[in-house]
Amino acid sequence: INLDHLPKVEGYDFEKGFDFGKFIKSFKSTAFQATHLGMAVDIVNRMREDKAFIFLSCTSNIISSGLREIIKFLVKNKHIHFVVTSAGGIEEDIIKCLSPFHLGTFDIKGKMLFEKGVARIGNIFVPMDRYTHLEKFIDPFFEKLYSRQKEIGRPLCSSEIINMLGKEIDHEDSILYWAYKNNIPVICPAIMDGAFGDLLHYFKKRHSDFSVDVTEDTETIIRSVERAGKSAVIALGGGVSKHYVL
Repeated sequence: INLDHLPKVEGYDFEKGFDFGKFIKSFKSTAFQATHLGMAVDIVNRMREDKAFIFLSCTSNIISSGLREIIKFLVKNKHIHFVVTSAGGIEEDIIKCLSPFHLGTFDIKGKMLFEKGVARIGNIFVPMDRYTHLEKFIDPFFEKLYSRQKEIGRPLCSSEIINMLGKEIDHEDSILYWAYKNNIPVICPAIMDGAFGDLLHYFKKRHSDFSVDVTEDTETIIRSVERAGKSAVIALGGGVSKHYVL
């Protein structure tokens, strides 16, 4: 069989100096996962060339990690136009504005960390007091949500809540802050998940008429698709965030 029609497996030649653009292009012929990354770069470049309306979906571990800063850059500079994420993505963006996460190792036993009051996300260590900081910030914010609900006579949907949250956090490291500033919708289809959902539940225990509209966001995303000439999706991870967009 003759395979000459297929690209040759070949990496970047550093002997010829370094050109970042050519280095990225070389990924396509490097093989293994580098080839898929090179193909993804081509697809995103097509999105930009076609001026597509870009939806970004991501799982919460993206926000747990240093990739949060990349997402913030994309939102701040309007390179993406719509975000769908999980409740963990929302709460961790807020927590990181209040207190940092720390880099640990995968091989430390979770039981030992738990006994020391530390939660973990792989090799990311999160002292449990971070959730106390979140609660102290969120409780007065929920009171504002409740007042807004009574003012307009209806429950708010997740994109409205997150928009208010971005305004409230008022922190330039926050994805939600820049989404608020740039009028980029952020939807959380499973807003009752995670610590954020727990805090919503406890707040409703104190205010039985408080609720969240989980249907209106579907209208928001449908209207965005209808208005877009061309639309595209960057899906980072699976689960409800990806499924909601697709």
